[in-house]
Amino acid sequence: MSIVETIFKRISSVNKDTLLELLKKHGTRDLDTLDDNVSIESLIFILKQKKFNIKEGFFVDLADLLGIPYIKNDSLAEEKGFVSVLPYGFLKDNLIVPLEIDNKSAKFATANPFNRVGLTILKEIIEKKWDLKVYVASLEAIEKAIEHVYNELHKDSALLDLHYLHPDESAYKVLVPWQKHFIMLMVTVFLIFSIISYPVSLTLFFTIINVSYFVINPFRWYVASKGVRNRHRTTFVSDSDVEKLKDESLPTYTILVPLYKESKVLSQIMGNIYKIDYPKDKLDVKILFEENDEETLIEA
Repeated sequence: MSIVETIFKRISSVNKDTLLELLKKHGTRDLDTLDDNVSIESLIFILKQKKFNIKEGFFVDLADLLGIPYIKNDSLAEEKGFVSVLPYGFLKDNLIVPLEIDNKSAKFATANPFNRVGLTILKEIIEKKWDLKVYVASLEAIEKAIEHVYNELHKDSALLDLHYLHPDESAYKVLVPWQKHFIMLMVTVFLIFSIISYPVSLTLFFTIINVSYFVINPFRWYVASKGVRNRHRTTFVSDSDVEKLKDESLPTYTILVPLYKESKVLSQIMGNIYKIDYPKDKLDVKILFEENDEETLIEA
């Protein structure tokens, strides 16, 4: 019998009233405000959503009640083997965090061992390759651990996704190779002239700068005047022209979507972005949240 099947067998003998008494024992208040229809599987999720104070002692006793090993908050914080093998959304929604994986076993911790759906998915994914081990940890420790695991991944994804997917269209690199080579060549020429004749090299340097300035400025005026003259001009693109375009020839566009206190329209915004008639791998969508906008973060 697998560890998940063992957990399911043990939780079947525990009812919701037992959990509520355990919560009261450890100081969780206002439990009578909960809906009577809340199931035992979703109880901890609901308590988290409604921001009930659940102390670590509750999870210690819960682990003991179910006969599942408990991993202390301090021990979880010191774990060195954090790995990211499952999607962030799955872990956050199911309060599961990966701890360590080696050639034989995979160790996970959860704050809700009554979550049959999440543990079943975990079992189907992990037990194909590894011996699954499940621990209980406190809600606070699990949430901190998940953010710890994925913090660097999120940062790298936000900053470097476009660079990795389309390096030529990203501003991550300031100079492309030919520009670097040209600058190195100019510096080398200047150094050679400086050695041969310092006054001549300075004269040549300032001459190039002045010529460049006088060449670029007329071009800028030309572009600006053309924009003013054609500001009311509309370009029409026919359906046949669009059909001739190949996806790989289209540029990548970054879409920045700043949100604040907009949880009610978030799904509509994401749906509209998804409906954009443009290759999905050519859209670099960044959803920007405020750190203190909890309602939108929860909805996301």
